[in-house]
Amino acid sequence: METKPTNAPPAEETSNLPPFSCLYFGFASNLSPRTLQQRCPGSLYVGLAVLEGWKFIIAESGFGNIVPTGDRDDVVYGTLHFLTAQHEAALDKSEEIDWWHVKRKLRVRRIELDSQGKVVEPAATGGGEQHGEVEATTYVDVERTTPGIMSKEYIVFIRKAVEDGLRCGVPRAYFDRYWKQYLPEDETVGREEKIVMLRTIQMDKENTKYVPNDVLKLAAKQ
Repeated sequence: METKPTNAPPAEETSNLPPFSCLYFGFASNLSPRTLQQRCPGSLYVGLAVLEGWKFIIAESGFGNIVPTGDRDDVVYGTLHFLTAQHEAALDKSEEIDWWHVKRKLRVRRIELDSQGKVVEPAATGGGEQHGEVEATTYVDVERTTPGIMSKEYIVFIRKAVEDGLRCGVPRAYFDRYWKQYLPEDETVGREEKIVMLRTIQMDKENTKYVPNDVLKLAAKQ
C-alpha cells in the first residue's frame, strides 16, 4: 500500500495555490518581502538565495543594481518569491523593461537557515553544481553600472530592506560590505518617512516560510 510522505503538503493547500509563472529574485528594495507584497499582493515568499560572482551597487541612477564581477567572493543576497503572470506584468511596467531594466533569468543558489537563523552552506554535488540551484527571474540595469549616490526617496525603502533582510537571515556582514557605504551616516535620515503598505507579510509567522516541496522541485527543474 502506497503511503504519502509525512512532509507532503495537504492536497487542498497545493490545489489552492495560484498559477505561478516564475520564481523571482529580489535583491534591492524588493529584498524586503513586505515591500514585494505591496507591489505584488498574493506573491509567495520562498526564502533566501545567493547569486555568486555579482555585487550590489547603487548606480548613477540613484537606485539599486547588480553588476557581474566574475569574482566568486562577490555575492548578492536576495529573497525568492513565486509570482503570477499578473505580478510579472506589473513588475515589467514598473521596472520599465527595455528602457531602464532588462529582464534576466539567472542561476541562484537557495540557502537554508539553522535553528539560530544562521546560513547553512550546502555541500557541492559530484557534478560540480551546488545543491539547491534554481533559475530565477530578476531585473538588471545593464546601462547604468557605475556606482553613484542613493536617491533620497529610496533611502527609506533600502533601510526597510536591510531590517527585513536581517530578519530573513541575511548576514549583517553582507550589508556592511555592500550597502552601508551608500547609506547616510546620520541613521535618522530615511527613518521618519511614513510608508503605507497595501499588504504585508508577518515575518514572525511560520506560514510565511512554508512552500510546498513539489512547487520547489518544479522550479529546480527549470
